[in-house]
Amino acid sequence: MLKKFVLSCATVAALSAAPDTTRAADVAAPLAVPAMGFTWDGWYVGATVGWQRNNSIYGDRLATNNAFWFGRNNWRAGSSGFTAALQAGRNWQYGRVVLGLEAELGWLGAQNTTAYLPQTATTFGRAQSAFYASFRPRAGITFGNALVYGTAGIIFADFRSSIFTGPGAPVALLAPSTSKIQFGVIMGGGVEYAFNQNWSIKGEYLYYHFEPKRVGSTFTGGGGIIQFFDTQQFGHILRVGVNYRFATGGGAVIARY
Repeated sequence: MLKKFVLSCATVAALSAAPDTTRAADVAAPLAVPAMGFTWDGWYVGATVGWQRNNSIYGDRLATNNAFWFGRNNWRAGSSGFTAALQAGRNWQYGRVVLGLEAELGWLGAQNTTAYLPQTATTFGRAQSAFYASFRPRAGITFGNALVYGTAGIIFADFRSSIFTGPGAPVALLAPSTSKIQFGVIMGGGVEYAFNQNWSIKGEYLYYHFEPKRVGSTFTGGGGIIQFFDTQQFGHILRVGVNYRFATGGGAVIARY
């Protein structure tokens, strides 16, 4: 009887002294909790550079004496140049859908001068572009870290559109007809790829189209009559750019005990 009691006590003591491997495993193994994944949500700033193709339409319109300069005709010109811009915007992401607003200030470098042919080679149309600003909503869908989007909005540009006469003109415009700030629409789309939570690159195409602008001036022998012309600008932009987003997030794994 005593022998059995001693053996029982020894067994209990041995079990009490043995390590609790289940409990140790619970303490040693942290719970892996993934951090918030990549998101396009947040504010961003960036810059773009690219190529611009501008097209101009010039039209002969009635003067104040109800006469045309050479007849109700249009003539065209085209030119290419460098373009660059700085942009800032805000994205909101809902699942795979990304909605955003973007504003930019940029430079359009294309300009052209063309003669009014075949009627005369002494009357010219000239378009010179400079600074512009645009405001565009955009919407897209994500494919991993890539965003495919479309965009459309409004654009204001410092287009200087002139009609003037050159040397040898039989009837000369006394002052070049010039317009400055012009209003239009701009639309297009692109693909943006994010390397990490903050940096991304993009390729983008945009089409712009400005409202016609009427300009006019007096001319020699006109007795104060004002001759009018219409000018209109439209064109294409191909560019690449980089954006820096202020959003936070990432692919780290947080160990929670």
